[in-house]
Amino acid sequence: MDAVLSTVLALVSWWSGASAWLLDVAIKGVVLLLVASTVVLVLRKASAATRHLVWCAAVCGLLVLPVISMIVPKWTVPGLTGFPTITELAKMSQPEPVAVPSFVTENTVAPAVDERGLMTGGESVAVPAAPSDVERSTVEGPTVAFWSGSLDWSLLLSGIWLVGVSIVLTWVLGGLIRSWWLVRSAHEVVDGPLAGLFDGFSEELDLAGRVTLLQSESGTMPMAWGIRPRIVLPYEANDWTDARLRAVLLHELAHVRRCDFATQLVARFASTVYWFNPLVWVAVHRMRVEREHACDDHVLKTGSKASDYASHLLDIARSTNSRSFASAGGVAMARRSRLSDRLLAVLDDKRRRATVTPRMAAAACARAACFVLPVGGASAGSGAEPSVPAISESVRQPLGQLAAVVDVPSEATTEVRRATTTAPVIFPAAIEAPTGFDQGRCDWYARSANTSTWMNGEDDDYQVRISMDDCRLEVEVVGEVFFNDNETDIVDLSRRGYFEMEEREGRSRRRISIEPGDGGQLERRWFVDDDERTYDQEASNWLSEMIPLLFRRIGLQAEERAGRILDRLGPDGVLQEISQIPSDYIARRYYQVLLTDGDLDATQLRSIVRQAGNELESDYELAELLIAILHRHPVDEALTREFFDAVHTLDSDYEHNRVLKVALHEGAPNLAVLDLSLESATHIDSDYERAELLLEVARLYPVEQDIPPSYLVAAQSLGSDYELCRVLKSLIAHQQLSEGALDAVMDAALTLDSDYELANLLIAVAEEHTIDGELRTRFLDVADAISSDHERGRVLAALTPRRGQAT
Repeated sequence: MDAVLSTVLALVSWWSGASAWLLDVAIKGVVLLLVASTVVLVLRKASAATRHLVWCAAVCGLLVLPVISMIVPKWTVPGLTGFPTITELAKMSQPEPVAVPSFVTENTVAPAVDERGLMTGGESVAVPAAPSDVERSTVEGPTVAFWSGSLDWSLLLSGIWLVGVSIVLTWVLGGLIRSWWLVRSAHEVVDGPLAGLFDGFSEELDLAGRVTLLQSESGTMPMAWGIRPRIVLPYEANDWTDARLRAVLLHELAHVRRCDFATQLVARFASTVYWFNPLVWVAVHRMRVEREHACDDHVLKTGSKASDYASHLLDIARSTNSRSFASAGGVAMARRSRLSDRLLAVLDDKRRRATVTPRMAAAACARAACFVLPVGGASAGSGAEPSVPAISESVRQPLGQLAAVVDVPSEATTEVRRATTTAPVIFPAAIEAPTGFDQGRCDWYARSANTSTWMNGEDDDYQVRISMDDCRLEVEVVGEVFFNDNETDIVDLSRRGYFEMEEREGRSRRRISIEPGDGGQLERRWFVDDDERTYDQEASNWLSEMIPLLFRRIGLQAEERAGRILDRLGPDGVLQEISQIPSDYIARRYYQVLLTDGDLDATQLRSIVRQAGNELESDYELAELLIAILHRHPVDEALTREFFDAVHTLDSDYEHNRVLKVALHEGAPNLAVLDLSLESATHIDSDYERAELLLEVARLYPVEQDIPPSYLVAAQSLGSDYELCRVLKSLIAHQQLSEGALDAVMDAALTLDSDYELANLLIAVAEEHTIDGELRTRFLDVADAISSDHERGRVLAALTPRRGQAT
């Protein structure tokens, strides 16, 4: 009985200490989520995938924070020294322990105890150890502190936390079990048109063989589920159009590729542990919202029309049931809650839809780790850390064998105290905050820097703020400002006008203020680190550097300034100015003025295309510029090579395809443009985008008898059987092909791995052309390559009526 009671008391003591540690971790979690919220706010104009990555890193940081808090060295937060620590606050609220007499072994001196069991101030006497005395003292002695009349708040809060964890965990597990049961009752789709579409899109996203397609008869919402990925569609999907199936499958495969089911499990586990923190629920909710936006963006990037996709989402939400997925189960496609926000985001053509690359994800994880590690080790006060107390071996013994140390002035008692008191733990000294450093002049023209720009105002009154790492530039303008011809200095201000510019580099500051003075002269004031100095050559040089930066970084009067430079220095002067503009968007505005107002010859036009291809990093801005060039200057032999070299620098398959389509449409059909476009198509990684371009070529350049070899080369480079079959079927449907051309189509068909797609292609050939003679022999040879008896039977059944007509 003593062993059981002592063990219970030991666990209670351990949990009382652990509650302070949990409180410390919870406070650090709040700090982590507030920082993540700030980062997301700064990145509000970034893509949804980027914001989801930030929330995911923050939630993962919450889960590793308890472990980090126990293992990393502790450091004191500057400015919080002197405040009580979490552990000290816990101790302050705990009841005072009741004194317990010491029971010591033989030859040990013990304090005198009166008849009531309390210590007296008399001399210490030797108390021989005897089992009967120990047992009697266990029953009759005073109780320990836990059983005193006071309430231990830490134990109460810990109990409430455990109850909350149990409730949330039950809810999460219930959702998982319901989703598992639904997936278990669904049947796998192995053939048919739906399987063909699914296989094609899986190959396009490099997920072939890793995802299973299921169909459920319960009318459920399309969803992705499981660590071993499964996509579940309702039975009604068989009646959906190809466009809707494409949108749904691409959306769900995007969930699989992004590992959204795993990140959702992590988020649910974090909300279970931190159920009491509303910021955690906000973070988990925003993860779910940004996750769906990111998958919507993926579908739109593959070429789906925004209005059609929005219509699909709305119809799916209306026709299917998503109530069973309101828990932590599958990753459902179109919950009715927040559907309006998703539709607005889908229809927003200005929204960024970039995806997160593995390199970006690794960088985000590294940055999150660099923040979570010091937060985990942070503490206030004297540096004592809130740690989970270990259950010492002494408290594992029967209660009667415990020795409570009392303050008795004797060597023997001192030895007892030394033996039963835990040795102090020495922590590293507090990390001193840096006192500032000089990083030198800011590189405001760096393209790879993390820069944010804010501008507010109207007419001639505005404020500008540019931030880049540890640098900050602030500008305030009131009234009209007049610059010199080179736009490097201010020569006049309107009445009651004002101009102020300040640059901060760490703790270093430079500031110039200019306002009208007496006699029509400008009054200039120059400050360095808040100390006013004489306006000298140093101030003039600084201002002459910063004014052009203002034009180049924020695009102030971009079109007007580009026109002024064009009038003064010609096209070469504008190109030289563009090379110094760090923003691709602003640079394109200068290019547009050059194309619109400049009298360009062939050499200058090639220089524009060459410089844009080398300097513009934004695929969208470069694509917009190339399209603008095509509208005003159709590609001819003099411009062809430079133009397609610039097109090849586009990383976005969508933008690459968009530019090539415009090149094919502008001007009369040009075989040189056709060949170069087909060659460029092989550089498009997306099978869908490459197929769309080949279909456009087939529509614009009809071929009576033969197929250009470059066309078949581009077609056979398609990795998706579905897209290759779509391209070849389009050729067969739109062209009156010779037997040689049909034979070339048969050769391309043999590269199809999917029996279903190969059968569909051969059926299309049989329906559009007469199969006899050598073509019949070739047709049957290709049909023999089909391993599925069912698909081969479909092909032969389509061939039979045609053969009967021939006889």
